[in-house]
Amino acid sequence: MRAISTVFDVAVCLLLISAAVLALTIPVSQPQTDSVADETATVLSSSTASVTYQAVPIEDADDVAESRYRRERHGTFTGLAGRAALAATVIGETQIAPETVGFRQTVRSRIEATIPARTAVTARWEPYPNATLVGEFEAGTQPPENADVQVAIRTVSLPELAVDADGDYKTLSRAVAASFVEAMAPTTAGERPLRDALIIAAMANRYEILAAEEFDARRALVEAEMEYLVEYATDGLAARLRKDMRETFDSPTEAAAALTAGRAWVRIQRWET
Repeated sequence: MRAISTVFDVAVCLLLISAAVLALTIPVSQPQTDSVADETATVLSSSTASVTYQAVPIEDADDVAESRYRRERHGTFTGLAGRAALAATVIGETQIAPETVGFRQTVRSRIEATIPARTAVTARWEPYPNATLVGEFEAGTQPPENADVQVAIRTVSLPELAVDADGDYKTLSRAVAASFVEAMAPTTAGERPLRDALIIAAMANRYEILAAEEFDARRALVEAEMEYLVEYATDGLAARLRKDMRETFDSPTEAAAALTAGRAWVRIQRWET
């Protein structure tokens, strides 16, 4: 067992270290060249920004509380969009980290203040195509149905989630689950047990959703029973991913070839009228 810090950067921000029909997938393709969409994508991929946000939602907070939960992240606009998609990850229809709403809203505001009118930015993360575990993020406005839309795609690296695995469905699903649990609910360090009630509630919710089984995650967090928490969450998530993989792919070899956990795609759409 390992203790964890009250510093929420360890618990939440390690998550953020770092379309045809978009609701189904973002196609992996090269961006169009000599287009206004590609120009915007280049700006978003090369320009950096710092975003300041509240790590957990707090209402009517005083200055001390606001300072306590204030966090800052820095990166390219496409990188921030990719991590916002990761922060928005759902399994099925259940959002795993709803407390990251402040980060996602702040990234959206910064992107919308940067992009020109008639532009949409959408980011998507998933460990393999059409997975039950998926995160999506949108900024800007969606194009009208009859608009002449230009599209560019950029890839964002998420190395902490990369999985290089082969073997049967059990091995593959376990590798994906372990990587995701470590990113969402890391076991790393700090020297004191978790004490903050808001942080305990947020992290316990993550573990319970990932485990898909009722257990006393709050008690385990307070007592820093990290091995127990990680094992429960990894086993629960792996079981659902294993079922999902069997229904999605014809063989473990096909599943292994389709793994995309270590990256997200950012889609930029622009139109004139």
